This record gives sequence, structure tokens and C-alpha cells, in this order.
Amino acid sequence: MYLERKSDGKIFRTMSEAVIDFKCPGPCTPECPLHPTVPGRDGTLVHMCDPGYYKTHQVTVAGLIGCRLVLADLPAEGTRRYAAVIRTSAVRDAQYAVVTDADPADDGAWEDDPEAEIFLGFFRGADALDQAAKYGRTAPKNVRLIPVPED
Repeated sequence: MYLERKSDGKIFRTMSEAVIDFKCPGPCTPECPLHPTVPGRDGTLVHMCDPGYYKTHQVTVAGLIGCRLVLADLPAEGTRRYAAVIRTSAVRDAQYAVVTDADPADDGAWEDDPEAEIFLGFFRGADALDQAAKYGRTAPKNVRLIPVPED
């Protein structure tokens, strides 16, 4: 079993790794999805980021931190394949033709797409995010990795 973050495909070997990677530095704040207090093992109230809680409520906590539990063996390091796109938040002025053989100067032949992403290609391995960002000449935070099934 392993966890996979839905937003970028990052893989975590354990729930502890995923929670530590998710946690904001500093004290818990009410905006954090793991902030609500719940009964711990000894009956005292703890935050959901407490190891005693998240180890016994893995599905709940994984969902709150944007991960999914994968009930399979962890893929071999460096073999995972991803499709990479530049996120919508990092794309501007994307248009597509609404007619065949559109004239680039004819504004009526084009439609804006405010939700556009830019496909960069397929990348493989633990450093796929860095490879894609370098290829796209952008920052890694602007890239979204989409896991591609191998079968």
C-alpha cells in the first residue's frame, strides 16, 4: 500500500510521510482540514494530524490531505510514467478555432479558453516533475503530473 497525492501524483510510502509533507509549519490553524479535534487513543482530544489518529483513520485523513490510498505494491522507483501539463493558473490567453481553416486575424473564428492547460508530454521517474518543468521552461509548481496507467 502507498499514497498518491491527487494534485501532482507525488507518491508517499507511508501515511506519516504524507501528513508531514502536507502539514504547514507552525501551530495548527482552523483553516487546516486536519485541525478539528477528535478523540485520541486515550480519550483525550487530538488534532487529526496526530499519529495516533491518522494511523487508525488512514482513508479519512488521506482524503482530507488530497491523497488516495492505493492498495497495491509501490511501483519500482523511477518507473512511474506521467503526463505533464502546465496548470490552468499558469496559462493565459489560450484560444482555439471554432471553424475549420480559421484565419488567425479573424476574431470571430476563435474562442477563449480560460480553463486551458498546456500539454508538455510524458515523463517517467521520481524526478518527472523537475524534468517536465525544465522542458516547459517553467517552475515546478506550475506543472501538474497525471499518473498514466502502465497496462
